[in-house]
Amino acid sequence: MRHGTHRLIAALVAAAALAMVAAAALADGPGDEIGGPTTLLFWPAGAPVFVYPSGGAGRTVTVAELSTGHQSVRLIPGIAPGDFPVPLFPVGRWLVYNGDRGVSAITSTLSGRPHVLGRATFFVPAAAADHVLLVRAGHSTGRPVSVQSVSVPAGRRAPPLRLPVGTAGVVEGSSAGLVLVSQHGALQTWTAGRSPRVVANLHRLREESGFASDSRLVVYASGCRVEEATSGFPRTPVGYHACATLNAVDLVTRARRTFPAPPGTIGWAPPGFGAITAIAPDDTMVAAAAATAPASKGRTRLFVLRLTGGRRPTAVPRSTARLYARTAWSPDGAWLFYQGPGERLRALNLRSGHSYPLPLRCCQYTTMLAINSRR
Repeated sequence: MRHGTHRLIAALVAAAALAMVAAAALADGPGDEIGGPTTLLFWPAGAPVFVYPSGGAGRTVTVAELSTGHQSVRLIPGIAPGDFPVPLFPVGRWLVYNGDRGVSAITSTLSGRPHVLGRATFFVPAAAADHVLLVRAGHSTGRPVSVQSVSVPAGRRAPPLRLPVGTAGVVEGSSAGLVLVSQHGALQTWTAGRSPRVVANLHRLREESGFASDSRLVVYASGCRVEEATSGFPRTPVGYHACATLNAVDLVTRARRTFPAPPGTIGWAPPGFGAITAIAPDDTMVAAAAATAPASKGRTRLFVLRLTGGRRPTAVPRSTARLYARTAWSPDGAWLFYQGPGERLRALNLRSGHSYPLPLRCCQYTTMLAINSRR
């Protein structure tokens, strides 16, 4: 009973603290309550990104409602104990994941029963709203051979499309066609009935050089070298890449922006395509991490890159963290959520430039999502 009481008191204190921080953020202007109407999802609950979860850890997600301070641990149904259903991805008002019976979808409130979208090796976002692409790989090669678009709300599937010969990776659907990576490292866009069109050469890193992509943009690193972190990780050493240049390409207009690694860093540290929510909802900004010296510490600092205008990368206040720390944009793009020093989660107001601590357990999750609470 005593332990239960202590846990209840701790939960109430955390909720009150979060509400106080939210109230303090109102100084930025009317309607700027910290994070806005945002709910943060941290997955899996209680397991760091570098350690494969045991027991039921992969089946649970921490849900934090920023406007109220309420936190809970919820179960993702349809996953066997010990499974790790990477990724957990938002599509409209749904969350899509790899369930026991196939790629599955459940409402973003984690209520109701999930429904199965189809069997696939993995899935990626589609260009069409409320759709995902089911990707199937060959049994002998393990390489993607076909994709099939499926409606997440309705479960309706389009006929499967055979991928071009030599495809090694499927990034996602875009307004310019399906974004692919070839066996030779070419980043391509492809539309059925046409030949793939080369966007860039990722060389031997292929998908590992990616930062992020969406239906319009693709962001990747170039000029990379291998570094090694030898301290502060459960399994050492941890290899990673430090890259000289970050590249952002508009797949529709083919406009390109390049950003050299910021002074005082040893290079951009790409997490790989699909790992983090790096692109702002309106496609005007990218949040990207750069590794800091010494390389052996495996530490990064976060920067905001504006894709319009000639501004240099802007350092995010108090954003030093371990490798592969997750980020998430609020649905309206006004806030950036990120890991700060001391394993504390923070929120950056993009309008004012002010950063606020959030009293939430942190960090090194596999997935951090920000969804609209009003849904």
